[in-house]
Amino acid sequence: MITAPKQPVANAKANLTASFVWPNTRQPIHTSSFKVSHDAKLHLVVIGADLDTFAHWHPTQVNPGTSFPFSDAVLPKAGEYLLAFDALLPQGPAANHTKLKVTGSPTMAASSAASSGRLGATTVYVRSTPLHASSRSSVSLASLITPKPAKPAAAAAAAAAAVYQATLAGPQGQQCVPGQPLSYVWTLNHASSGLPVTDLKPYLAAAMHVAVVRSDLGFVAHEHGEPQRSSSSSSSSSSSSKSGTAGTSHATMQQQPASAAAAAAAAAAAAAAAAAAAAGAHKHEGRRRVMAAAAGRGVLAAPAAGAAAAAMNMPGMDMSSSSSSSSNSQSPATNDKGGMGTMQQSAVGPFGPTLETAGVVLPSAGTYLFVGQVSRGKELILLPFYVVCSGSSSAQGARMQGMRGGR
Repeated sequence: MITAPKQPVANAKANLTASFVWPNTRQPIHTSSFKVSHDAKLHLVVIGADLDTFAHWHPTQVNPGTSFPFSDAVLPKAGEYLLAFDALLPQGPAANHTKLKVTGSPTMAASSAASSGRLGATTVYVRSTPLHASSRSSVSLASLITPKPAKPAAAAAAAAAAVYQATLAGPQGQQCVPGQPLSYVWTLNHASSGLPVTDLKPYLAAAMHVAVVRSDLGFVAHEHGEPQRSSSSSSSSSSSSKSGTAGTSHATMQQQPASAAAAAAAAAAAAAAAAAAAAGAHKHEGRRRVMAAAAGRGVLAAPAAGAAAAAMNMPGMDMSSSSSSSSNSQSPATNDKGGMGTMQQSAVGPFGPTLETAGVVLPSAGTYLFVGQVSRGKELILLPFYVVCSGSSSAQGARMQGMRGGR
């Protein structure tokens, strides 16, 4: 990573240039080798060490050569940032990352997730951002969310000031076992009415993108969320209207007499949803097979579950150089899971309010920032949750043994 100026300053424009080399030969990777995936040849997710600053950038332009420019990038605080890259090469998905130090003021403070009630929160009120904001802008996640207060009056005031209510259901605390595949379910409702949001549309050719980062910046993963259409969905998710009109009450719809035509339409919609879900599952499994085959050829060496990478050269490509403003020491492990790979259009929309992120593997106990990214109309909706994972594999084994013994 090359920066101009060499030492970036907070709230000042800087030009970042990323170049990569093949891990085996150390030869530069030409930009023509990068395939368009999720609407871009290269994706860059930026997360501050305070777990508050967040950005998702793409190169300013892609010219023939071996470098990708990110011009006029502005980072709002002095401190350390994790820069995580995703791409699709002929051999398959590839990922890499580095750290960037920014000087100046203001300085990043320690994460306030715990003191603000965001740590471990499962329901938050969310404000959206413009979908077509500046390509080099970043957001403060704390400015977008408010944890749901316990007191009804305070909760009502928070809902009135927000646009959406988001819920994340999944293992936390002792129920979250490092190294085990975990599933998380996201639900998005309108904050004012509580009605489900059913008109989400794909963002960057996926129903949902999810960034997962450990609080020490020692692990980063690129996951996805798929529309949940099974009968096990939450009551709000199973009540999604196929009309795509936000604010339609399913409870009211259930009270209407169903005509034969309506019943036939419902059956057809259910069949279509089941077919779409099956197709999505097939694509997802196919993507996993592609990753496994590539790893078997030694092209994309996927990390073992729960293991940290020994160096920064995670699957497929290495950074070609680093300036003094970036740090490759204690580089995080990456888990891309084929994120930029074959699943280009797993959802066509509209869909919602419930999406599922399955197969998440957290490598160790700790606090993890999950940032879901979905779109609705001209809005980009960021869904930040701070997940605490403190379970142990031995405890999980004991629980499983107890279940078997009780049969």
